[in-house]
Amino acid sequence: RVPTEGQAHHPQLAVLADGRVLLAWDESGTGTRRIVSAAGQVGDDGRVTFNRRPLNEVGSYPVVVPAAPNEWLVLWTAGEPARSVIRGARLPR
Repeated sequence: RVPTEGQAHHPQLAVLADGRVLLAWDESGTGTRRIVSAAGQVGDDGRVTFNRRPLNEVGSYPVVVPAAPNEWLVLWTAGEPARSVIRGARLPR
């Protein structure tokens, strides 16, 4: 299970060869959509336990990729459709 504080939308998942995982989604429930992530590790039994990492950013449609050796890069869209921009954050692995 993934810890959420509202309805999760548009989940994106990246998995590394060593079993580290990052999941990102946009979450509604507070009147706006917020970008949230959760880091995890695949265990010997194949299950992943996730630790929630809210980014406290308003946006939607996140994408997550491995970046530098010890970072994840999360990108998302923010703003009204006619004026939307792409925002991002680097997270430690």
